[in-house]
Amino acid sequence: FYKFFTEDRTKNLDRVYFSGVYGDPCLNKNLPEFVKWFQIHRVDLSIDTNAGYRSSSWWKILGKMKPRINFAIDGLEDTNHIYRRNVVWNKVWENINAFQKAGGNGQWNFIVFKHNEHQIDKAKKVAESIGMDFRIKVILEMFDGSGGYMRATVLFSC
Repeated sequence: FYKFFTEDRTKNLDRVYFSGVYGDPCLNKNLPEFVKWFQIHRVDLSIDTNAGYRSSSWWKILGKMKPRINFAIDGLEDTNHIYRRNVVWNKVWENINAFQKAGGNGQWNFIVFKHNEHQIDKAKKVAESIGMDFRIKVILEMFDGSGGYMRATVLFSC
Protein backbone atom coordinates (compact mmCIF):
# COMPACT_ATOMS: atom_id res chain seq x y z
CA PHE A 1 0.00 0.00 0.00
CA TYR A 2 2.62 2.53 1.05
CA LYS A 3 4.90 1.65 -1.87
CA PHE A 4 2.12 2.64 -4.24
CA PHE A 5 0.51 5.48 -2.27
CA THR A 6 3.69 7.44 -1.59
CA GLU A 7 3.56 10.98 -0.20
CA ASP A 8 4.15 12.38 -3.71
CA ARG A 9 1.50 10.25 -5.37
CA THR A 10 -1.04 10.77 -2.59
CA LYS A 11 -0.74 14.57 -2.61
CA ASN A 12 -1.94 14.53 -6.24
CA LEU A 13 -5.11 12.57 -5.52
CA ASP A 14 -8.57 14.05 -5.12
CA ARG A 15 -10.49 10.84 -4.51
CA VAL A 16 -9.95 7.16 -3.80
CA TYR A 17 -12.69 4.60 -4.21
CA PHE A 18 -12.41 1.17 -2.57
CA SER A 19 -14.79 -0.86 -4.69
CA GLY A 20 -16.19 -4.23 -3.74
CA VAL A 21 -16.20 -5.56 -7.31
CA TYR A 22 -13.22 -7.91 -6.82
CA GLY A 23 -13.72 -8.60 -3.13
CA ASP A 24 -14.95 -6.69 -0.14
CA PRO A 25 -12.44 -3.98 0.94
CA CYS A 26 -13.32 -4.69 4.57
CA LEU A 27 -11.63 -8.06 4.32
CA ASN A 28 -8.36 -6.12 4.59
CA LYS A 29 -7.66 -5.76 8.31
CA ASN A 30 -5.61 -2.63 7.61
CA LEU A 31 -8.47 -0.68 6.03
CA PRO A 32 -8.85 1.75 8.98
CA GLU A 33 -5.12 2.53 8.72
CA PHE A 34 -5.52 3.23 4.98
CA VAL A 35 -8.56 5.44 5.66
CA LYS A 36 -6.49 7.43 8.15
CA TRP A 37 -3.66 7.81 5.60
CA PHE A 38 -6.03 9.34 3.04
CA GLN A 39 -7.74 11.54 5.62
CA ILE A 40 -4.38 12.95 6.76
CA HIS A 41 -3.66 13.78 3.13
CA ARG A 42 -7.14 15.24 2.60
CA VAL A 43 -8.15 12.73 -0.04
CA ASP A 44 -11.88 12.12 -0.43
CA LEU A 45 -12.57 8.45 0.16
CA SER A 46 -15.48 6.10 -0.34
CA ILE A 47 -15.82 2.39 0.36
CA ASP A 48 -18.26 -0.24 -0.94
CA THR A 49 -19.03 -3.19 1.34
CA ASN A 50 -21.76 -5.67 2.19
CA ALA A 51 -20.94 -5.22 5.93
CA GLY A 52 -20.78 -8.96 6.46
CA TYR A 53 -17.22 -9.06 7.78
CA ARG A 54 -15.29 -7.96 10.86
CA SER A 55 -16.46 -7.33 14.41
CA SER A 56 -18.70 -4.56 15.64
CA SER A 57 -15.70 -3.05 17.48
CA TRP A 58 -13.84 -2.82 14.14
CA TRP A 59 -16.87 -1.08 12.61
CA LYS A 60 -17.05 1.28 15.58
CA ILE A 61 -13.46 2.38 14.88
CA LEU A 62 -14.35 2.97 11.24
CA GLY A 63 -17.51 4.85 12.24
CA LYS A 64 -15.50 7.29 14.36
CA MET A 65 -13.29 7.97 11.33
CA LYS A 66 -16.38 8.82 9.24
CA PRO A 67 -15.40 7.61 5.77
CA ARG A 68 -18.15 7.55 3.16
CA ILE A 69 -19.44 3.96 3.08
CA ASN A 70 -21.88 2.53 0.58
CA PHE A 71 -23.47 -0.50 2.17
CA ALA A 72 -24.64 -3.05 -0.41
CA ILE A 73 -27.67 -4.47 1.38
CA ASP A 74 -30.15 -6.03 -1.01
CA GLY A 75 -33.20 -6.77 1.05
CA LEU A 76 -33.98 -7.52 4.66
CA GLU A 77 -33.28 -10.52 6.89
CA ASP A 78 -35.20 -12.99 4.76
CA THR A 79 -33.89 -11.87 1.32
CA ASN A 80 -30.46 -10.19 1.59
CA HIS A 81 -28.65 -13.54 1.53
CA ILE A 82 -30.21 -14.54 -1.82
CA TYR A 83 -27.92 -12.22 -3.79
CA ARG A 84 -25.30 -11.63 -1.07
CA ARG A 85 -24.40 -15.29 -0.66
CA ASN A 86 -22.87 -16.35 2.65
CA VAL A 87 -23.58 -12.94 4.17
CA VAL A 88 -25.35 -13.34 7.50
CA TRP A 89 -28.04 -10.75 8.23
CA ASN A 90 -27.40 -10.54 11.99
CA LYS A 91 -23.75 -9.72 11.30
CA VAL A 92 -24.69 -7.06 8.75
CA TRP A 93 -27.20 -5.50 11.13
CA GLU A 94 -24.73 -5.53 14.06
CA ASN A 95 -21.98 -3.96 11.93
CA ILE A 96 -24.00 -1.18 10.31
CA ASN A 97 -25.46 -0.25 13.69
CA ALA A 98 -21.98 -0.11 15.28
CA PHE A 99 -20.79 2.10 12.41
CA GLN A 100 -23.77 4.45 12.61
CA LYS A 101 -23.78 4.72 16.42
CA ALA A 102 -20.06 5.60 16.39
CA GLY A 103 -20.78 8.64 14.23
CA GLY A 104 -20.61 7.17 10.74
CA ASN A 105 -23.04 8.16 8.04
CA GLY A 106 -23.49 5.18 5.76
CA GLN A 107 -25.58 4.91 2.67
CA TRP A 108 -27.74 1.82 2.08
CA ASN A 109 -27.63 0.84 -1.62
CA PHE A 110 -30.44 -1.59 -2.37
CA ILE A 111 -30.34 -3.52 -5.68
CA VAL A 112 -33.90 -4.29 -6.72
CA PHE A 113 -34.69 -7.87 -7.73
CA LYS A 114 -38.01 -9.70 -8.02
CA HIS A 115 -37.35 -11.47 -4.71
CA ASN A 116 -36.90 -8.21 -2.73
CA GLU A 117 -38.88 -5.52 -4.57
CA HIS A 118 -41.71 -5.82 -2.06
CA GLN A 119 -39.30 -4.74 0.72
CA ILE A 120 -38.21 -1.35 -0.64
CA ASP A 121 -40.47 0.77 1.57
CA LYS A 122 -39.71 -1.22 4.71
CA ALA A 123 -35.95 -1.20 4.02
CA LYS A 124 -36.07 2.57 3.53
CA LYS A 125 -37.78 2.97 6.92
CA VAL A 126 -35.22 0.67 8.56
CA ALA A 127 -32.38 2.70 7.03
CA GLU A 128 -33.93 5.96 8.21
CA SER A 129 -34.42 4.54 11.72
CA ILE A 130 -30.64 4.24 12.12
CA GLY A 131 -29.80 7.48 10.28
CA MET A 132 -28.72 6.02 6.95
CA ASP A 133 -29.36 7.46 3.52
CA PHE A 134 -31.23 5.04 1.27
CA ARG A 135 -30.67 4.55 -2.46
CA ILE A 136 -32.24 2.13 -4.89
CA LYS A 137 -30.06 0.55 -7.58
CA VAL A 138 -31.83 -0.76 -10.63
CA ILE A 139 -29.97 -2.83 -13.20
CA LEU A 140 -31.24 -2.26 -16.70
CA GLU A 141 -30.48 -4.44 -19.70
CA MET A 142 -30.94 -2.90 -23.13
CA PHE A 143 -29.77 -3.27 -26.70
CA ASP A 144 -26.39 -1.71 -27.34
CA GLY A 145 -27.09 -0.93 -31.01
CA SER A 146 -24.86 -3.67 -32.40
CA GLY A 147 -27.19 -6.57 -31.77
CA GLY A 148 -25.90 -7.25 -28.28
CA TYR A 149 -27.00 -6.28 -24.81
CA MET A 150 -25.65 -3.64 -22.50
CA ARG A 151 -26.13 -3.53 -18.74
CA ALA A 152 -26.48 -0.26 -16.88
CA THR A 153 -26.84 0.37 -13.17
CA VAL A 154 -28.95 3.35 -12.16
CA LEU A 155 -28.91 4.71 -8.60
CA PHE A 156 -32.01 6.51 -7.33
CA SER A 157 -32.48 8.58 -4.19
CA CYS A 158 -35.74 7.98 -2.37
